[in-house]
Amino acid sequence: MKRPRGAALTAAVALAIGLASPLVTGAVVRDASVAAPAQEADPLELGRLRAENARLRHALRAERARSAALLSELARQGRARLERELAWRDLHAQLGRLRGVVDPAAVLAEALDLEVAEERRERTEREARARADLEARRDRAERVRLALNARLRVEGFDGFDLFEAGLLAADRYRPVAPMLDASDPEPSNGDGASDDGPSDDGVNGDDAGDDATGGTPAGLAFGPTPDARPAFGTGPVVLRLFDHRGVLSGSIVADRLHLEASRSGHSVTLVLTDGHSRVDDRRLPFDGGVYRIPLRHVDPVPFLEACGPLFDPERTQRVVDDGRWSRQALLLTLNRLLEASDRTGRYRLTWLGGVVGDEFREVELTVRDAAGRETERLIADRLVVELHGDHARLVLRDGLALAGDGARAPFRDGRRSIVLVDSDPRAYASAHLPVVFANAADAIGATGESDDATDANEANDTNDANDANDANDTNDANDANDANGAGGSTDAHEDRRP
Repeated sequence: MKRPRGAALTAAVALAIGLASPLVTGAVVRDASVAAPAQEADPLELGRLRAENARLRHALRAERARSAALLSELARQGRARLERELAWRDLHAQLGRLRGVVDPAAVLAEALDLEVAEERRERTEREARARADLEARRDRAERVRLALNARLRVEGFDGFDLFEAGLLAADRYRPVAPMLDASDPEPSNGDGASDDGPSDDGVNGDDAGDDATGGTPAGLAFGPTPDARPAFGTGPVVLRLFDHRGVLSGSIVADRLHLEASRSGHSVTLVLTDGHSRVDDRRLPFDGGVYRIPLRHVDPVPFLEACGPLFDPERTQRVVDDGRWSRQALLLTLNRLLEASDRTGRYRLTWLGGVVGDEFREVELTVRDAAGRETERLIADRLVVELHGDHARLVLRDGLALAGDGARAPFRDGRRSIVLVDSDPRAYASAHLPVVFANAADAIGATGESDDATDANEANDTNDANDANDANDTNDANDANDANGAGGSTDAHEDRRP
């Protein structure tokens, strides 16, 4: 018997529901087990998440504000740029309407204080010429440095050498001509050399900040403008000192170096000024601002030829006699006055090369004790008789003192003064003799009571009475020179170090 169709459909639905009910129940149970932990979350974790969320929101607001400010600044700069472009276009339009303007660009550059291409090119050329001039000056100083070191080696002075020569005085105190411009103000002092002198950093690693010769010196355009500019010498300089093993032992730093030569004394002296010496990490300033290094038993002529810019040209000129005086008569007259000034006859002029102006040239003066024994000989290139108010004075320059044992000692500071205490300045002034007065008052006092007729008679009497003794005095002077040569050889093996 067949069931009705509706009943069969109902039975099928009931069967399906019965089969699916366990699955639905298990899913519900599983969903409940998963959702349960969310309801039981840790309060501390929830608080941390909320705080992080708040911080991120605050950072977002800050970035949005910064972006708005940048957009506003960009808009402002855009407006300013547009205004400048419009002003530039208006300026060009106005310049174009001007009549007689050859180069609007030059007029614009001058109005805006700009440098056009032609001026830049001229400035570059001036700087290039100035650098070339500076290199030429340094090259001249370097050649003199090498020549001086070569002469020191030839003469056997291996205890020191010239490490840095700076610039020659003729170049150091002369402005670099290509750098001068009519529109530039007159410089006050552009010396690039440091006031403390050059650095000896290349010698012993100290004073690294004092180097005045490295790089481009500040004196590129102008040198210092002192009142008295020396025309000879070089500086700033650095001398290296070596011990007997040839090992570096110290240095000498000076603002200036020049040489002094004595043909009569056969010596050359290195004179350094305004500096210091450094030995064993000790810095010793020059005593009195001057440091002298004598080179004894040397022929000064090769030094004069090789290192001419380092010598005073007025002192190195080979002019011995101008022909205005009789050498023999001067010898006799001066020795007579010396004998009258000192009854013991302590001083006596034994040789005279000649006279130039008021200076005796190439002289030799003998010094004797009370017993008449020779104790010292003074050999100098120049001698001047100075008259003071109550005494006369002999001033010798560029020479040395030769002791009785043959030891030679150059004059300190290049000069030696002999005061004749018992001398009468009026006798020297009235004699037929070249003299120099210390001041005008001394000249008036010494010559005011002199008698011209007496002066002429005294000079004539001296010449007439002593002509027969000229040969004897000449022989005495030659003998003194021979003795000088013999005595000078006794210390030929001296220590040749400064």
